[in-house]
Amino acid sequence: VLAPPQGNEKLVLVNTNDGQLIALDAQTGQTLWQYEKTTPTLMLRGGSSPAWSQDYALTGFANGKFSALSLSDGTLLWEKVIAVPKGRSELHRMVDIQANPIVIGNHVYVGSYQGYLVCIDLNTGIMLWQKSVSMFKDMVADYSTLYV
Repeated sequence: VLAPPQGNEKLVLVNTNDGQLIALDAQTGQTLWQYEKTTPTLMLRGGSSPAWSQDYALTGFANGKFSALSLSDGTLLWEKVIAVPKGRSELHRMVDIQANPIVIGNHVYVGSYQGYLVCIDLNTGIMLWQKSVSMFKDMVADYSTLYV
């Protein structure tokens, strides 16, 4: 675990470096559910912390995909490709989602290394816009601006 887990009095979400999102009971530490993605051969060291909003657990993976899962049971609700691996070498094909996602209202903002910065509607999973930006550090937002 290289990214800080996120939690409250009921649930702790942990994003692991081997492509898992794990939900733990905050009181007992028992695993409630787990979701797993395959990881590429080469990836940046680290990872983004998971986030949640309403009934969604939200996380990005080293393969450039961003997933929304049901907080209650880990069922995949929707998934978006934020970056597509391309190039001759594993180094060129790195597309990790390293920056923590930002949730504002019904929108989630996600960025990837060698990919895009996107805005996704939480309820529908529809990508509202995208901008070609390569990032691996966190972004911040205020009332009108997203800083990358």
